[in-house]
Amino acid sequence: MDFFKELLIIESEQSSQKEIDYVIGLINKLYTEWKALGRRKNAVDIITTTANKLSTIDPSIVDKLHEATHIKLAALIVRCFDIPYWKDVYEREKLYKKLINIIKTVENVSPNVTSGGMVKDIIMTRLSSAISNKSENKSVFVTYEPTSKSYLKYIFGNEIPEKIYKMQSLGLPLEFDQLVSILEINHNKAVNYSMED
Repeated sequence: MDFFKELLIIESEQSSQKEIDYVIGLINKLYTEWKALGRRKNAVDIITTTANKLSTIDPSIVDKLHEATHIKLAALIVRCFDIPYWKDVYEREKLYKKLINIIKTVENVSPNVTSGGMVKDIIMTRLSSAISNKSENKSVFVTYEPTSKSYLKYIFGNEIPEKIYKMQSLGLPLEFDQLVSILEINHNKAVNYSMED
């Protein structure tokens, strides 16, 4: 009887290792494709492909991956939310819903970007730029990660808002509407702060 239990354990471990190896291979392949393509060139196709493939990953596997793969996964997720500021924030709703379970596994990981922000900070900052642009007061912007002039130029081009406020992200909610509500509330708070300055 013990022999059969040991055999089942060995088979289970081998199956688990195969799944981990598959996920590592998938993330490495997607990461290499992004590096070869560069940013924002043909982005719609690669974002859709990346999101579809990442959504197949079992979130329980992510904690079994090594740190380098966590960072690559975080970078891929952040790239999917690299929304141009003039686009409607709801253009990322389907993507958010598709990826939220995998996002939650790496939301506190820094994808080694120059700002030093974590995944949750970067996603909120990128979506916040769209909120700011659709607002009546476009001169105010809320960031959730450290920003520099070059980073703001990357996000906004030559239309950088005059007043930048940094707020803390507490974690990403499961529902996209809740996230948008948080971003809008914080934007309105920043607008009120700007009137007091």
